[in-house]
Formats: sequence, C-alpha cells, structure tokens
Amino acid sequence: MNRNLIKYSLLSFVAILYCTFDSFAQNAISTTGGHIKSTGGSTSFTVGQVAYVLKKGNGSYLNEGVQQIYTKKTTPIEELVYLKEVQLYPNPTQETMTLILSSMEDVQVRYTIMDYLGKEIKYGIILSEKSEISLRDLPSGNYFISLKSKKENRIFKIVKI
Repeated sequence: MNRNLIKYSLLSFVAILYCTFDSFAQNAISTTGGHIKSTGGSTSFTVGQVAYVLKKGNGSYLNEGVQQIYTKKTTPIEELVYLKEVQLYPNPTQETMTLILSSMEDVQVRYTIMDYLGKEIKYGIILSEKSEISLRDLPSGNYFISLKSKKENRIFKIVKI
C-alpha cells in the first residue's frame, strides 16, 4: 500500500512537472530554421515566427521572440519635385519614346538607357519639358531608363518591339 502511494505521488509529480515545462515552451510556425554550434556555445533560430510579445518601457521597446533593430530616430524622405510627374510613352515602342517632365526649372536631367544586366547602352541630357528619345538603333527587348537630376533619380522599364 505504501508502495502504491509512492508510485502515484511520483506519477503526479512528473505530470505536474511536465505540464509546467510544457506551458512555457515557445510555439511557432516557421518556414525554416537551424541550430548553430561553436566553441563558445550554441543557438537555435527560426525564420517565419508569427507571434511575439511587445513590452513597452520608459522610452524603449522589447519584442520577445524577434531579433530586430529598433531606432527612435527617423529620417524624412524628401518629396520628389522635378521628377514627380513623368510621362513616358508609347510603351512598348518601336522607334521613339516621348518623355514629358512636369517641371524643368533650371534643373538638368540626364537619362541613361540600360539593358537587364545594367550595361549602359545610351545616354543623354533632357533639354526641355517634352523630349523625343530614339530607340531605333536598339534591338527588340526589355530595357530600363534612368532619369537623374541633382537630387532625384527615377527608373522606368521600357519595352522595344
């Protein structure tokens, strides 16, 4: 009888111990992960964790379960001025493209036509708000046109048929 009492007590203790550890385990649906070992220690990681806990402190934040960099300083993005409204047509084209810029107030705009590998094929300077760019000497294919002013840069995909 004393033996049964010890047996049930031990089973109860193991069940409570198991439930205690089980309730504090991390649970995540992950896309991939791994385990890294070195002479200094080891670590496990997952990619694709869907849940985490955000704790807010006095001017700081802690995201449990997520490794990320947090900074309170933000840098404003300057609004586009000269290359804000760009019209480039027809696209696809056979021979020439018309480029219309919204404003050219004392700003020099350069264009560069590149292939998919980034190789510069053709370049020039836009002299007015409405310009014609000839693509006659280019073979059919997909290209990029980069428009650059002093502070702005826009890239468009163009198709030559």
